[in-house]
Amino acid sequence: FFLNPNPAGAATPLPRHRTASMSRWALWTFLVAPVAAMPHFDINLDLAPRQRWLEVTRYYRQEIVTMMDTWEAMLQATFQPAEKADWLRYGTEKSEEYQEELLGIYEELGSNLSFSLDTLNLFNLLYEMGSPTVAQACSGLLAADVNGKVIHGRNMDYEFLFKMPDGSIKDWPEVTFEAYFWKGGQRIFMGIQWPLYVGVHTAMRFNGWSFEQNTRLGMNDPQLNLESAKGGGKAYGFLVRKLMETIPDFETALSTINATSFLAPQYFVLAGAKPFEGAVISMDRFSAQSLSATPPVRRFSDSGGPWFLLQTNDDANKFPLDHRRPMTSTVLAMHGQQDVSINFVWEIVHNFPLKNFMSVFTWVAVPSTNYSQAVLRGEDPVLEEENTVTLHDAPETEEVQLLQRFLRRYGAKGRRHVISQEGLLLQFPELP
Repeated sequence: FFLNPNPAGAATPLPRHRTASMSRWALWTFLVAPVAAMPHFDINLDLAPRQRWLEVTRYYRQEIVTMMDTWEAMLQATFQPAEKADWLRYGTEKSEEYQEELLGIYEELGSNLSFSLDTLNLFNLLYEMGSPTVAQACSGLLAADVNGKVIHGRNMDYEFLFKMPDGSIKDWPEVTFEAYFWKGGQRIFMGIQWPLYVGVHTAMRFNGWSFEQNTRLGMNDPQLNLESAKGGGKAYGFLVRKLMETIPDFETALSTINATSFLAPQYFVLAGAKPFEGAVISMDRFSAQSLSATPPVRRFSDSGGPWFLLQTNDDANKFPLDHRRPMTSTVLAMHGQQDVSINFVWEIVHNFPLKNFMSVFTWVAVPSTNYSQAVLRGEDPVLEEENTVTLHDAPETEEVQLLQRFLRRYGAKGRRHVISQEGLLLQFPELP
């Protein structure tokens, strides 16, 4: 099961399904493996900072040590000692809370390490120091249904290979987990996390707002970022985590983030708990939308306008750098706002072209209901029961008849579930 917090903060198990997927543009069925949940950790913000990440550190200790050996080798190959010193001086978070959290992690790892606390500090600048640089590095989709409920879908596309002592090669999916952040006995927000990274790149404040960060390809120059840091620009991860802790609503979060001086260009995608709360920020280095060609903040409106906002890794007002934005926009244009549901968003973000071989995880969240589900590479989501109908209850449309003929023709015994073009889970009886 996966944990699905309700507005009161409780968690309820949801049933497994074996489902298959049918896209609107192709009649295709396939069997899906059972869902395997990510590891889940509670981060108690009432504890002393050195104590907060100990359980995570113990769980991933061997992976962390190998990751940091790999990261340190990458730093030495890429940056001169003086550059690393400048990043540590100007780029890293200086607050006592942040430094104490990292120190607690470092001490828990034990002695005789081949890397220093500085290595952990620089790991939390992973994006700002120029990674990732691949052609496809994350995608985000906001979709508003007819009542204005905004559903947030996100793919994290990234690769960080590290070789374990036994010779096995691991990547981000092996160290990705769900974290629930507690304060005053209440769950405040959740995030999809990696060990050592104490900021957030994917998170949702319960009953409040959701957040994702995306790479802005072609602009994330580490040398320019460092100059921005020297001028006071901030790394996003820990800063946004603190906003998650302290800001309960979408509008305040949106205005605060857009007014902040970040040291690197990037995209931020946010959804809110109120109707039609959703926005995409194209952030320039040091000042939001300071370049004339940068897209303005794109957001929903209750008085008309788009019902979806799509962000990959290029500016929405420019020629696309890869196929994902134009192809997905075409697919979405074949639908209407009446089609929007949690299952619909899963169907879009968890399939080609948004999902690809580098997708570490796919996440869908709804701040208005506190729905959140994330699946790792190779896994598939549990779909919502509310969009499930039996074949006998479905109208005898041409689509249903076509599905019946398809399943009969190709011997689909045992393939009991398919997703229809309307986003409904059709449950078929055993066919003769």
